[in-house]
Amino acid sequence: LSSVEQSKENSSTIASLSQIFPFDRKVSAKYVASLDCQFAGPIGITCTLEGDFIFVCDTGNNKIKVLDASNYNLMCEFGADHLKRPSSVVVLPPYNTSLVVKDNFTLRLYRSTSLELMDWNLVDTTKDDKRPRYYGLVIADDNCLVTLDERNKVLLHYDFDIIKLGDYDYAPLKTMPLQEQAMSKCRFMDAMYKTDRLYVSDLGLNVIFVTTMKGVFLQKFGSHGKEPGLFIQPAGMSFITEHQMLISDSSNNRIQVFSEKGEFKYVLPLDVKSFRISDIMFCGSQQLLFVMNLRENKVKVYKISCI
Repeated sequence: LSSVEQSKENSSTIASLSQIFPFDRKVSAKYVASLDCQFAGPIGITCTLEGDFIFVCDTGNNKIKVLDASNYNLMCEFGADHLKRPSSVVVLPPYNTSLVVKDNFTLRLYRSTSLELMDWNLVDTTKDDKRPRYYGLVIADDNCLVTLDERNKVLLHYDFDIIKLGDYDYAPLKTMPLQEQAMSKCRFMDAMYKTDRLYVSDLGLNVIFVTTMKGVFLQKFGSHGKEPGLFIQPAGMSFITEHQMLISDSSNNRIQVFSEKGEFKYVLPLDVKSFRISDIMFCGSQQLLFVMNLRENKVKVYKISCI
């Protein structure tokens, strides 16, 4: 697919999902399977646009594991000789044969001859003299990568060859009182297609920050607690449609549904519970939700449907 064709396909997928999951209907999650590939504290996860291959950051084992989505078999693994606690991964458009992986200290670009061959080779790593500490990784609509450098309190933008395009003050951290800065732990991020809104979960302050892709503050929502709509260590986020987002509430062992404006809707019903949830991923093409369990070292798969 060309970039234009990829954009059209994304728009078509989002439009069809909005019809499948209307804003005024609740959804539930029915357990399908558990992926047990000897993970150790898995955190980051993504898939190809078609949903045929899944990429898991096996954080504790310092590896990326690639699974066949048709049977959840392990296809290949790589990175153990150089990755340091990888926790975010994205597949680059348009051909799904390039990956960018974020570990504690760098972004790494990998390329494969084809998805069928699974011969992932390290091409390049980012180089920055400011000793960044990366958290989160998303693709912005202007075809650039965005990650948060928490140490220097900036959003970093890179092109798809991981060449730095610029850095922008991240307002929530730049303007935060010192006492809150000591507690803050911004760890996960997500973005809705065709918007200039970046969502970052702060599991130390139990809030979700919403900014532009260049770090301009828009809003925050959430606070500490066990009641519906509150968080204890919010972690991974994933959009079902442009108006419905899922947020993992890690230490409350649940996933909550919010609007894109931060309005609490309901707690997502799971027929099989997940514990110490880290990252989550909704695969729209398959209508499947992948939930990463730190306590069980597994990835659970649920089918999403309207109640």
